[in-house]
Amino acid sequence: MIFEIRYEQLNLRLIIDHDVYEKIVLATQKHFPNEFGGVLVGSYDSRKSATIKGIICPKEYENSPVFFKRYSKFINKQLKKIYSESNGAIYYLGEWHSHPNMVANPSAHDKKSMQKLVTESDLKITNPILLIIGGRKSKLYSRCYLYYGKELLEYQSIKTEKVT
Repeated sequence: MIFEIRYEQLNLRLIIDHDVYEKIVLATQKHFPNEFGGVLVGSYDSRKSATIKGIICPKEYENSPVFFKRYSKFINKQLKKIYSESNGAIYYLGEWHSHPNMVANPSAHDKKSMQKLVTESDLKITNPILLIIGGRKSKLYSRCYLYYGKELLEYQSIKTEKVT
């Protein structure tokens, strides 16, 4: 899947490997009707393209149909391991989570969480990506956002064919 943001001077592209997207869908379906999520890992290239190459799902979390909280201990260990094993080529890009039986729009809580990632976390990221999976278990869809200038800008889907 390929998404783009066209906003003022931004011309950013987001590429999600088909197999990675399928892992997100399967994790969403497994935990349905409760929310679930994790982190996105990948890299940026010099052409302003971000490629999501993997996800990390938490081992410890709390969730319900309208709530998801992940605990970071396992995820932080995995992030360090992936970064080290890839010699810094693969790193944290953002978050993903589901909105079961709802639209894939960011909530007020989602917006605050993204702002906290930028201002209060040790991740040193200024523009995290947020991917939200919404819809019914049998008909899920996604929306992707970039936290930029204290706003969540939506990527527009431009291709949905298999990208590997």
